[in-house]
Amino acid sequence: MAGTVTVNASAAESIETPYRSPTLSSFPSNASLEDLEKASDNEDLRIISSPSRGANYKTCAAEAVALLRIYSTTGSGSSSSFTNLGHSWLMITNLSGSTADIAGINVADGKSITASTWDESVDVSREYKGLWLNLDSKLNSNGINLQNVSIQLPLRQIDLDTVNSNIKNNDKWGYLNNCSTFASKIWNSIASGSSKVGEAESYTLLKYNTSSPHYGSVYYGYPPIKSNNNN
Repeated sequence: MAGTVTVNASAAESIETPYRSPTLSSFPSNASLEDLEKASDNEDLRIISSPSRGANYKTCAAEAVALLRIYSTTGSGSSSSFTNLGHSWLMITNLSGSTADIAGINVADGKSITASTWDESVDVSREYKGLWLNLDSKLNSNGINLQNVSIQLPLRQIDLDTVNSNIKNNDKWGYLNNCSTFASKIWNSIASGSSKVGEAESYTLLKYNTSSPHYGSVYYGYPPIKSNNNN
């Protein structure tokens, strides 16, 4: 679904830029349906929703133990599909005041991890086809995928538990279940109707030149395995 995004570049300016829904941004348009069927495992992502997803933003913020951001590239750069049509990923920051388990990693207070899925045909993810942790923040620190847009949402413990379960259950990548599908469906599992992605024609987003700093090692799979891609 294509749309227009109002990007808050700063407090003083607002610009509009073309934007494609995260659910479609990495879809390989030059592949036939037959090719997609052969390449896909024909299994949809197993997403569970937070039982109290409808809590308002103020309630979530007051009870927040973490912060979730969803990023989507707005320009050229590395893609998690064989075509360079964009990339989406999640960043989760620990706000709990102590070490927290996020996606199977012990994350210190105030630190973040990124989570996304990648195809093994891409050089940076050649070790594994599926879930990658901190690969996107490493790419950002190396100057890749810096032109992106993002929205953020505070997570209560019940929401963080839901996000962790969905990440654990979706260690896979496919042409029909790619990085954008992964990121948007996990986001939507804890977002209220008005803040869901892929279900409206326009969104108000924040524009970033970078994603998260590279706080920790890169891992793949679940349980996480330390990657050789840590140089």
